[in-house]
Amino acid sequence: MELNSCKSELRNILNRDEQYGRQRSRVHWLKERDHNSSFFHQFYTDLFRSNNGSTSNTILDAIETCITLEMNTELCSGFTAEEVKRAFFQIHPQKAPGLDGFLTSFFPVFGI
Repeated sequence: MELNSCKSELRNILNRDEQYGRQRSRVHWLKERDHNSSFFHQFYTDLFRSNNGSTSNTILDAIETCITLEMNTELCSGFTAEEVKRAFFQIHPQKAPGLDGFLTSFFPVFGI
């Protein structure tokens, strides 16, 4: 029985260590950010300014309208607390750290 207890304890320690490593890498990424972001921001800013800020109506006229006025009204409306909660709990528990570096698995444990 003691062997099983030791194995279980070892698994718990290894799991915590693995989770700690994942969280540290995410915190590092949040601190350092993606160094390419400013490049892409500048590229797309220049791209969309290259036509003096005007949009080509020829291209827009060729796109078939598929969003009705009712659909657009719903899409532009605010979010309810229930919608935010439902979306939050659909996120994988080991993905999408917040600005604080905490993974989504942290919050349900503490009832947040």
